[in-house]
Amino acid sequence: MPAASLRRAINRLVVPACQRLGLLSAVRRLLHRRSLTVVMFHRVLPLDSAECRNSEREYVVGTDEFDRCLAFFGRHYNVVSLGAIEAAAAGGPPLPAHPLLITFDDGWRDNLTHAEPLLRRHGMKATLFVNIEAILQPGARWWQDALVKSVEQAQAAAADAPPARDFFTTLAVTLRRPLEDRLAAVLPRSDYQPENRQMLTVEEVATLDPQVWDLGSHGMTHSPLTNVPDPERELTDSQKTLATWQRKPVQAISMPHGRYSAGILNVARAVYSLVFTSDPYLVTPQGISHRRPLGRIHVPSSACVDETALARFLWIRRQR
Repeated sequence: MPAASLRRAINRLVVPACQRLGLLSAVRRLLHRRSLTVVMFHRVLPLDSAECRNSEREYVVGTDEFDRCLAFFGRHYNVVSLGAIEAAAAGGPPLPAHPLLITFDDGWRDNLTHAEPLLRRHGMKATLFVNIEAILQPGARWWQDALVKSVEQAQAAAADAPPARDFFTTLAVTLRRPLEDRLAAVLPRSDYQPENRQMLTVEEVATLDPQVWDLGSHGMTHSPLTNVPDPERELTDSQKTLATWQRKPVQAISMPHGRYSAGILNVARAVYSLVFTSDPYLVTPQGISHRRPLGRIHVPSSACVDETALARFLWIRRQR
């Protein structure tokens, strides 16, 4: 049997049986007791809202789904802060058993309006990795959100024609324009316009409740660091800007679009003490270090159906 077919058979037949018998939880408690799970979210929205209908759905979880995730985290993990991971990486107190860090990327305003009340209800803290230009852009819609839709439409229209530009090529071209001109460049004004601003403002970032949020960087332009001409400047400028906004040092970054190279990783480690990727693995105690990147697991809406789905999604993971 091919390896892919074998994995599917295991996931369909063996894993559910193990879960019903309590074996999956027992194995997880034994093998992952000291491993750090870092979960990654982007947006939290009511599923029946106009914002959700017009979103890049892969990166949205519903408010009820997020509430279900937090309840699951509370039952099976010890939710830790970015500061606790920084201390452990520096040789300080070790993390508790089954540690989990909740993270968000980009700086969407619904993190404040929809995610924060649920975090408060569950008594949990999260880390928000902020992209600087997403916060600085004027207007209601983030131009990169519009760009996703623009590229999708162009590719659909060119199905029987020469390939249209992909997202990253179009992103690089659009980044040459002034920030205030980019939205109009990627979509006509008649396209979807959100009722309220999509991204946080500088003031909202500066006044986020430190009991609920830790802040980290997500770059200046939200371009993959493998595509920018000066990655060191991108890393340094985003750190300095965010430190000015929140009036304290910034120790962590998550790689925009999850893309990096060995050279970029070395540069990032010289600027930040903690570097997070989008590589979906659990971090072993030895991996909680200033010298190594920390993997994160993107949690899609499909994983939030119920406790069984979340357990299968998070517990069967490789460790590094």
